[in-house]
Amino acid sequence: MRTILVHLRSLSVHAHKAISFISMIAGAVIGWVSCQFSAGVNIVMILSFVAMIGGILWHIIFVRCPHCGHHFNPRSSISNFCPECGEKLE
Repeated sequence: MRTILVHLRSLSVHAHKAISFISMIAGAVIGWVSCQFSAGVNIVMILSFVAMIGGILWHIIFVRCPHCGHHFNPRSSISNFCPECGEKLE
């Protein structure tokens, strides 16, 4: 478990933002498609909701500056430098 967390921490900020974005979009699309075929709540809708919440939590936990810990705005793109400390992002 510790090696997985170490590996996840070694990914770039851009990779973490991509994982977060893909998880949220996939959850929304799967949930929308599930709503089109079913009137009630089903397991696919619940899993899509979990994927969207997982994407949000992923962003909160991993999308930050590795030098100062500054959280990046989820609505804006990430440049190559931290807006808070000015360090280069990998």
